[in-house]
Amino acid sequence: MVAPTAGSPNTTKPFTNDYRTDSLLEGPLWGTGTGTTVITYSFPFSDDSSYWSTSSATGYGPSNGSEAPWDSDFAPLNTQQQDAARAALAVWSNVANITFQEVSETTANVGTLRFAFTGYEMTGAAAYAYLPDSSARAGDIWISSTSLTDTSWAPGSFNFQTLVHEIGHTLGLKHPFEASGSGIALAAADDYYGNSVMSYSPTAGNQDASISFETTTPMLYDILAIQYLYGANTAYNNGSSTYTYGQGGNYYETIWDTGGTDTIVFTGSSSVSIDLQAGAWSQLGAPLVISTESGNLTQRETVRIADGVVIENATGGSGNDTITGNSSNNILTGGGGSDSILGGDGGDYIDVSAGFGNVVNGGNQGDTIVGSATGDELRGGKGLDSIDGGGGNDTMYSGLGSDTLTGGSGDDIFVVRGFDAVFQGALLAPTITDFVRGSDRIAIQGVEAEDIAAILATLQVGTGGVTLTVDGPRDALITVLGVNTLDASDVYASGTLGV
Repeated sequence: MVAPTAGSPNTTKPFTNDYRTDSLLEGPLWGTGTGTTVITYSFPFSDDSSYWSTSSATGYGPSNGSEAPWDSDFAPLNTQQQDAARAALAVWSNVANITFQEVSETTANVGTLRFAFTGYEMTGAAAYAYLPDSSARAGDIWISSTSLTDTSWAPGSFNFQTLVHEIGHTLGLKHPFEASGSGIALAAADDYYGNSVMSYSPTAGNQDASISFETTTPMLYDILAIQYLYGANTAYNNGSSTYTYGQGGNYYETIWDTGGTDTIVFTGSSSVSIDLQAGAWSQLGAPLVISTESGNLTQRETVRIADGVVIENATGGSGNDTITGNSSNNILTGGGGSDSILGGDGGDYIDVSAGFGNVVNGGNQGDTIVGSATGDELRGGKGLDSIDGGGGNDTMYSGLGSDTLTGGSGDDIFVVRGFDAVFQGALLAPTITDFVRGSDRIAIQGVEAEDIAAILATLQVGTGGVTLTVDGPRDALITVLGVNTLDASDVYASGTLGV
């Protein structure tokens, strides 16, 4: 708490030389930025001068003047609006090491941050706020009592985003399109809500546009900047969290998560994109509609993962989804539909058994891939992969490593590598577990048709099956279980290396 005529402790931090972060830094912050910063807030209910500073230098001047508290349109926030302000404060403390404490206003003590309505200097403006400093008015947020036309204060409304934006100013953030403070402004292509709630532009560099659903959290650049000033909230969502998005739902957010085994789930039937990489966008829920002078634009990107955040798992809906993993060991489940899944750098479990006609790329570590009852294209990538085609006529690609390929029912094609021109020392030793002569076939990449006879001549019968050797910089050893011979009707050259 602080007296109405006094300021709160504050300091400054040097700039970072990071373009994204510095585009939002004005310089000052509350406290020292070490440990948890406790910031009080309050809701003024009176324009009496005993609750405000009348200093012309650090406050609002004499009470017979026209500044914000003395304006005839001064008004307190009602219960709904106060709840919205509390929710807007929470989205900042969710990501930063800040604790907000509400206090009741008296003539002796008020909050460092204060929320009220005024008509002063509000022509064409929705609100304004004061940055941290030692003045009495620092931290005050003034909302227009005359120009706001939106009646909703729920997340996604213009009013709610306005609160989040103005709180950002009171915490030390500037507009990213202005070069004050750090001297850094975003390029027009980067200046939009998707990067920062402190922007004025729903679409890149266009402040005159409007959007169907506003941001509900600090966005990627905001999180970088506020965490630089105050540190990160390392306790928020530190368990195993499930982020569920539905058909036609409205979303525009950046996920901050600090631990656990987490999952993004889509429950609808539309075709969506889920990307688990930090900094990446997913296309979930209803598209955003952006109205510009030249017509409407549609933005599918609605949910982003903040830098440094690891979300391990993803589950698609019943549409034709695209799912991309990250460097963790992911569980990627396609759901219904014809899905495309890329595993990434971890050892992943990829399940498309509920879909049909799926395309799967395992990525760079040992993955387990489970196909559907219809024909899928399943690629192991690098690592020691296990691929089960399930039913249907599948095409399965062995990658770099000792992959295990199980076709399941149907007429399957097993694509294996004879050698690798780039990774010439790579281990190429796939095992096909259930080859059925007369229906399944083996396609060897990196060889020509005239090489097949020589490869078949290397056939060795062993326990449970046969082996073939492909001569190269490092021989490829292909194990085929369930048969005691193979001939040219079973094996052919596919030519180019496609995995």
